[in-house]
Amino acid sequence: MERLLGIWIDYSQAIIGEIKKNEVELSVILSEIDHQLRIEGEGADKTRFTTQHRSNNEHRIENRYQEQVKKFIKAVYEEIKGADALYIIGPAGAKKELVKFYTENNKSDNNIVGVEACDKLTENQLKAKFKEFFSELLKTKK
Repeated sequence: MERLLGIWIDYSQAIIGEIKKNEVELSVILSEIDHQLRIEGEGADKTRFTTQHRSNNEHRIENRYQEQVKKFIKAVYEEIKGADALYIIGPAGAKKELVKFYTENNKSDNNIVGVEACDKLTENQLKAKFKEFFSELLKTKK
């Protein structure tokens, strides 16, 4: 049986819906991305809201943030690799980063069948959206 996955992703979490016997099973991966990160011992940063050069603290914060994003995207990738079809939705750049990471690491088979902008949905709305997308996809394959 094919492994069909729908993924709703933003920088706080990824909700993965797997289609099984016309039902959708949801699982959640929470990110550990720190927003508005402050490094212990950091003093007031006078360049924070000005056009002057960035301080070392800001560079460190940005580097740490980027590493956390990479770690989160990789964790999601580990859950979805091997899927026969992927439908990726979400509100912002996280879905684009996931698509990029997935295509870079799956050069032989790109199973992304849809990418779409989508705001936050309830569990039932997500299940319905994933079920509807894959039912239409399977109809067109027949």
